[in-house]
Amino acid sequence: MLRLTFPTIPLRQAIRLMGGLFCLLMLLGSCRDALDQAPNRQGTARVAASSPIVLGYFPSWSETQLLNGNSKLTSIPAHVTHLFFSFAKPNLRYTKGSYDLSQTGIEVPYDGQTLRTALSIVNQKGIKVILSLGGETYWGTADAYNINYQQIKDLVDDMGFAGIDWDFEPNGSFDQIGNPTNVARLIQFINSSRQLMPRSAGYLIACAPAGCGALGGLNNDDPAAKYAYAKRNQITGEPDTYLYAFTDAQHTISIFGFTSTGHMIPVFKAAGSNLDIVAFQGYNVGATKDRTLMYNAYAWYANQYGFRVAAGTHVPNEPWGPYYTYSAQNTAALSEYIRNGGAESRAGKGDGIMIWQILAPSSFAADANYTGVTYLNIASKVLNGATPAAAIAAAFDYQTNNPPPGIPSAPVVTSTSVVVNNTITGSSVSGTLIVLKNGVQLSTQTVSGSTWSYTPTSTGSYTFKIQTSGGTSAASAVVTVTAGSSGGCNYAAYDASKSYPTAGMRVYYNQKIYENKWWANPGEAPNPADPWGVWKYIQDCTGGPVNPETPPAAPVPASTSVAVGAAITGSAASAGTLLILNNGAQIGSVVLTNNSWSYTPTTTGSYTFKLQTSGGTSVASTPVTVYTPTPNNPSGCGAPAYDATKAYPKTGTQVLYNGKVFESKWYINPGQIPDQTDTWGPWKFIQNCTN
Repeated sequence: MLRLTFPTIPLRQAIRLMGGLFCLLMLLGSCRDALDQAPNRQGTARVAASSPIVLGYFPSWSETQLLNGNSKLTSIPAHVTHLFFSFAKPNLRYTKGSYDLSQTGIEVPYDGQTLRTALSIVNQKGIKVILSLGGETYWGTADAYNINYQQIKDLVDDMGFAGIDWDFEPNGSFDQIGNPTNVARLIQFINSSRQLMPRSAGYLIACAPAGCGALGGLNNDDPAAKYAYAKRNQITGEPDTYLYAFTDAQHTISIFGFTSTGHMIPVFKAAGSNLDIVAFQGYNVGATKDRTLMYNAYAWYANQYGFRVAAGTHVPNEPWGPYYTYSAQNTAALSEYIRNGGAESRAGKGDGIMIWQILAPSSFAADANYTGVTYLNIASKVLNGATPAAAIAAAFDYQTNNPPPGIPSAPVVTSTSVVVNNTITGSSVSGTLIVLKNGVQLSTQTVSGSTWSYTPTSTGSYTFKIQTSGGTSAASAVVTVTAGSSGGCNYAAYDASKSYPTAGMRVYYNQKIYENKWWANPGEAPNPADPWGVWKYIQDCTGGPVNPETPPAAPVPASTSVAVGAAITGSAASAGTLLILNNGAQIGSVVLTNNSWSYTPTTTGSYTFKLQTSGGTSVASTPVTVYTPTPNNPSGCGAPAYDATKAYPKTGTQVLYNGKVFESKWYINPGQIPDQTDTWGPWKFIQNCTN
């Protein structure tokens, strides 16, 4: 959140004492007229160019665990068109394909793969989620400006964000947002982002400036603009007596008097055409009752540079003061003003409303039980043509979809018996579906139509209830969930023909229980030797059948003797993971995509290879002796390398093996490997070989 400060005048200290901490939160959205025609990066139908923006900040630290596709993030209703997912560090570090969020500043309670799944669920509702960079807390150090734009793009691409929002609040406030250094920084943020994330590829670029950022000010001004500083008296009809009267609700001229006033004017001139949405923070700007002037000033520049505008509102109470409350009534009135185009004739241009923040409960007594979602529902209705009175009357219909009055009927289940990880389907009125197992509530999910589905991950007796504004129904008929005939330990057997889309689904496989970490595609079988794979080992299970698959055949090396630094080549019966062993100890592995492989040893020794597939692990291959050659003795110490495929019939034959020279005591069969510790064996140790 942001703090605006005032010019250095006698009133300043008094105003700060009265106002307290001046926090102004950001905004930002996504989508502009031309950009809404671009390809959709998240895979859903784009909001039409004329559809107004209904935007909320979603704090990542407020997210809950994703359970059966449900969390606070995935429960955001579809009347919201855009979310600012806040906040990531502007200097985040991210490696493409890693799904590692630890250096990004994002604070969800799960990993990157799960976040990708959650964002996909949100996008299926037609909501565009934009990654918000910065905020109040992430700009406090010089290192914050060490920005790697490519890594930001990689994170956006991997997670499926629609674009980015620059929430630039230097040192946690708007105090210095308009100085030349910070103006230049914001211009660079926008232009560099757009260069790497073009409109032609469907990316959205947004920013969340101060509410007074488009009005002419003392520090930044455009004398030729309609809302220039010199025109402040003409525009407001008020004298400069009230220019710094920030706590006076009757006078609007005060918003010309902040140090941040006008900070976006030079930014628009240098980078305005690269912006898709400007979601200005129209709160924490004092007590003025007229909140339309800030919108008109931004709209004037929007008509020149082509971006869309979202007027920022705040769930009561505002941090500074509060001297102004965004209630249901004035939120609806502002939405109606924007729908009608305001003073700059922007009706039908897709402008709208933003709120900080979407999950916050209202502390305004007249708006009991409201949250940011409720205020946005009213804004959405008015922006799309409803009267303010009608919108307020239906403020909560997003929760229940207008269910019949009274306690609803119990949900109807389609089947009373299913196998673990198969879907239970049913029907009910719209509302909140409560899922119970053995009488204990497991989770809830929103039913927005008449049908619902739920995928159980363990055995038990499941029942369902539906909750609406009228109350909570009785329980449904019992659905018995069994493991299935080929499963074990109360879990269904892994089925290679199906996908497992929800993280946390457990299966039985080869007398073990596994749990998927993220979406598992068909054929991605559990593999206990692959800790980085989609399946996580949970426990052994002796209560089910052994998987019928058999271990693969051992890999076949093309040669049984090579020099250090030369490649060992070979073939395998199938694709899988090649395990590499030196003197019996595993030193590495290589994933095979076909039946041929190569490995280049860097040290001497006796190398063997095994093949690991979903059916198990093969026995070891024949050994390959790796020696260090010299120009005169390429096989090492003048003795040929030991060959496990051949016999040594003559006593006194010398060979090189594992950096040592051995001599045969008698006839030696193939595969009788030299062993210095075996004094009774067929080979006698002669000397070490440093060559």
